[in-house]
Amino acid sequence: MPKKNKGHIYEDKIYNLCSENGLIDSSTTKNAGYANNLPDIVLNLKGKKVPVEIKLDAKARFGGTSISYENKTFSIFNSKIFTSPDTITNHFYDNEQSYIEAMSFFGIEKFPGVTEKSRWQEAVKQGLLKSARVKFNYDRDIINRYYLSKGVNYIQCGSLGLYHLQNDYMSLGTSFFRPDIFVEGELSRNGSKLNKEGKRICTVSIRITARARNISKSNVDLEDLTFIDKLKGL
Repeated sequence: MPKKNKGHIYEDKIYNLCSENGLIDSSTTKNAGYANNLPDIVLNLKGKKVPVEIKLDAKARFGGTSISYENKTFSIFNSKIFTSPDTITNHFYDNEQSYIEAMSFFGIEKFPGVTEKSRWQEAVKQGLLKSARVKFNYDRDIINRYYLSKGVNYIQCGSLGLYHLQNDYMSLGTSFFRPDIFVEGELSRNGSKLNKEGKRICTVSIRITARARNISKSNVDLEDLTFIDKLKGL
């Protein structure tokens, strides 16, 4: 079981609240949401299975992938959320020199690449990672299409409520989820390990993530016990 972060803890909170009130479908297992290929929870409403995505708050990440850089070419890895690769990678060429300088600092010839953890720590200290950040507005419907392709039409966002992504087919009174979307690109690393020489190394990559802003509060919320009682009565 992976170490729980705040997002996982919030997923557990919603799962437990729904489970205690008999709303969880028998197909849902605890911590199912930790797997990217499964909905976070599946409610049983009116005898129907209703998958729901759970997000901690408005600052949550709504899906992402990595970008490679080799021979002066940026390429996006296979992604179900970013369906127009060129519209993403074009933004990185504007900041290409920062990535070239980062590769030189890490002693690598491409991204992703392996470097010593101490070099990563020094890059953080010197603020090198900040110069390699990219941020731009993106297609407002990208998140909706992504989760709908996974069979998920409802999304719960902490402190904001429960939304539908296409239509409120269960007539729950949810609001339509359609915030402004932006994409962030930044250098990141995986966990470190010791190599044969006893040096601690890590893989540095370019990570991109879809984020939302200007999310209007929904009419209903899975944290609201009055709404939970309404669901129990369906």
